Amino acid sequence: MIKRMVVATFVIFAILLFMLPRTDGAGKHKMTSGAMLMCTNDLRKTINKQLQQGTEITARFDNRCPDLVSSVVIDPEGSMTLHGAQYGIVMELSPVQELGEVHWRCLGTPAESITSLCKP
Repeated sequence: MIKRMVVATFVIFAILLFMLPRTDGAGKHKMTSGAMLMCTNDLRKTINKQLQQGTEITARFDNRCPDLVSSVVIDPEGSMTLHGAQYGIVMELSPVQELGEVHWRCLGTPAESITSLCKP
């Protein structure tokens, strides 16, 4: 009787274990690229202001996420290239001015690792 209960408990535990949600590699990569975008939020806001004011782009990246972003290169027009510290992710963000507002165009590689928040 006790043996059957132990076996039944083991079988139920095994079934529940297989039912747990899994995070695949692509999901982790997409979360990483999304977090990289969030790490540059303050920088993008600063560049937005400088573009709207028509001043020189002098913004610098204060890397508070070194585990996610290894480097950021900003060109004089405000475009930036983010190099990820993990998974070989590279994202290119370009400001687009329309009707007095700044929107960001985003492209990244490898494509399967880039969050859907990154829109061309």
